[in-house]
Amino acid sequence: MTDKQFLLSLFCGPLIWLIFYFTTPMEPINPISARVLFFLFLNYICLLSGYFLCKKIPEKSIRKLKIKNQFIFNVVVILITIGFICRYVDLFYFRGLSFNNTFYLNKGLSSSSSKFTPIVLSILSTFKGLYFMPLIMNVVSNSRNKYYWIISIFLVSLIVPESILFGTRKLFFILFLLIVISILISKNRIILTKKIFLIKVFFGFIALMIISFQVIDKRMTESTSKKYWAEDLAKSRYNDFVPIKKEVREKMFINQNNTLLNNGIILFTHTGQYVTHGLYELDYVMNLKERELGYGVYTFFPIVKLTNKLNLSQIDIFNFSKYHPRGHVYLTFFGTLFVDFGWFTLLFSFFFGFVQFIIAVLGLRSNFFKTIWVYFLVINVSLPILSLIRGGGLYPIFSIFLITIFAYFFNIKTENEESPNS
Repeated sequence: MTDKQFLLSLFCGPLIWLIFYFTTPMEPINPISARVLFFLFLNYICLLSGYFLCKKIPEKSIRKLKIKNQFIFNVVVILITIGFICRYVDLFYFRGLSFNNTFYLNKGLSSSSSKFTPIVLSILSTFKGLYFMPLIMNVVSNSRNKYYWIISIFLVSLIVPESILFGTRKLFFILFLLIVISILISKNRIILTKKIFLIKVFFGFIALMIISFQVIDKRMTESTSKKYWAEDLAKSRYNDFVPIKKEVREKMFINQNNTLLNNGIILFTHTGQYVTHGLYELDYVMNLKERELGYGVYTFFPIVKLTNKLNLSQIDIFNFSKYHPRGHVYLTFFGTLFVDFGWFTLLFSFFFGFVQFIIAVLGLRSNFFKTIWVYFLVINVSLPILSLIRGGGLYPIFSIFLITIFAYFFNIKTENEESPNS
């Protein structure tokens, strides 16, 4: 079953990309080169190879890691709570962010004032990246514990203030995918036979579109004094490679009518550019004649940020132009790694597939690892669109790694204490 889930998640990413490519009214400046397509093909092959070659390892040796579901749920809840407390203390006290500021001012303050944040606070804040885990654990286990559900929903709601401060939509899209995939792979098949499930997914998607539009509306209103802000949206960085068709730009974006239909077309077009532009950005990077490799600085810059604070390194993490001249744009999952490692990205893809098989096996006996498995499936779906392991996306991976180590040694200690020979 996990093999099918793995393969389906890899298939869904390109399918979503193609759907938006053929339905979005845009005119790419140049076609995607054969070199990029070959690079993507090899990465998918390496990912598949890593997963299926790992199956040669006896599953019994992998399943030795046992984690008690109730214990780990409580640990995760405590760590997430600590993470959010530290995060908001950092944002409001040390960095001076405010709900009265614009998105751009808050982002500027967050970057320029990060040096004032204590190292301990920065490390503990990373645990807030697991905000989705208690909720998904409830879904995959078909939990009926009201207390667990209330706690889980409360923790998820804590992402809202940060989303308002920075004007980000990504957290909501990730959460939407996590919930849908977790329901699909859960053992409760009754919900999948009801039309109510599809209806909820549809209205959930509509809610995401409304949130997305509100964020875009506020962003553009803050950044321009023009009456029709969609005109500036038509000049966003996405349009450097996937510009909007001339007739649509003139009719919908320049001569904007504030109607539901017009706003819907604008939002869909912008979303289509958002989904598809990463491959064209990757094409641009791969065809640069002179460019330095980042060697992990671009993809894993939170780690470099920490080593800088510990005076273990002095690397500029605010200027990526020598690695990627266009700066902060999506490059797909493989693209961000290419910026750092070039064609050695293929080795990372192989290792990533290897890790996924181990998580899949562990997920058969643990809701904790099944939740991690859901998260990896979401990463697979997003491979041709963006990287969920870059920057803040690294925090859930880091937190999961620490919790797994803690649970492993706690389990050993418990078994030793319960042993009759101890």
